[in-house]
Order: sequence, then structure tokens, then C-alpha cells
Amino acid sequence: MSVVCCLMLSGCKTIQSIRSSWKASPDATHTERMKQLENQVEVLTSRLESLEYELRFNVAANQVSLGKYDDAIRAFREIVNLSPGSSYAADSLYEIAKIYKYHLKNPAKAVSTYEELLKRYPKSEFGREAAIEIAEGLSMLGKKAEALEQYQNFITKFGRDTYAEKAYFEIGDIYQQ
Repeated sequence: MSVVCCLMLSGCKTIQSIRSSWKASPDATHTERMKQLENQVEVLTSRLESLEYELRFNVAANQVSLGKYDDAIRAFREIVNLSPGSSYAADSLYEIAKIYKYHLKNPAKAVSTYEELLKRYPKSEFGREAAIEIAEGLSMLGKKAEALEQYQNFITKFGRDTYAEKAYFEIGDIYQQ
């Protein structure tokens, strides 16, 4: 109920902002007014789509909290499929990978999801973490040579930071085994 109220209030604020930005002069032609109206409809449609995917994302996140991991994966995957260009698509793939890794204890599916994330959204804010998670997952799967290569590629690509320090540590750990 509160989600619906928030959406309604958010929609009202959007409509109010559109009304207040309507600056059609009394001398505007019918064509000019129609063009302004079309632009305002575009803005409103875009905002409503954004709200829809935000709501879908929050519902999926709540399913994770409730332990409904398969339902959450389906909901996150639906966001990716319905709106691959939205800001929620990369976030959704990241969340799916985390579910596989931490909740379902399935490193193979986690690795493939992180790889999909990097392939589809190479400039995502999750790129660095996904790259290191792939190496960790490969190591967990016993694919030490692939993990070493992934860690070394990570260091080469991203340089020195806290993730690189982790990569160096993991490389050392693999060589000790």
C-alpha cells in the first residue's frame, strides 16, 4: 500500500512539475503547442518507466530478504530482459550473481553471471568487483590456472587498489597450494 502511495505521490509531483514548466505563450501556434505537449509526454513516460523498474528492482530485493532466491532471480532477470538499457539492468545481473555465490552456493552460475555482466555492461560500476569475483569463483571451482590468469589480467587492467591487493594475495595463496 505504501509503495503504491509513493508511486502516486511521485507521479503527482511529476505531473505538477510538467504543468509548472508548461510555458506555451498565448501566441503559440497549434503545432508549437502540440510539440511542447509531445515533449512533456515523453518526459512523463520516461519517468514512469524509471519508476516501474525501480519498483521491480525493490520487489526482487525484498524477495532476497525473504529467502525466495529463485523468485528474486526471475524478477531480476525480467528487468534485464525487459529493459537492458535501464540503469537497473547491470544492478540486476550483479544481484543475481551475488545470490548464486552467497545464498545458493553455486560458484559456476555466479561466475557465468559475472561474465555476462562484464560482457553486456563493460563500463558498469560493478566491473572491478565482477572481474575479481570471476577469479575467486574460478579458484573455488578448482580452475587454478584460469583463476591465476584472471587475477593477473585484473591487475594489468585496473592497477593498484584494494581489489588488486586482494588479487596479489589470492595469487600467492594459489601458488602455496
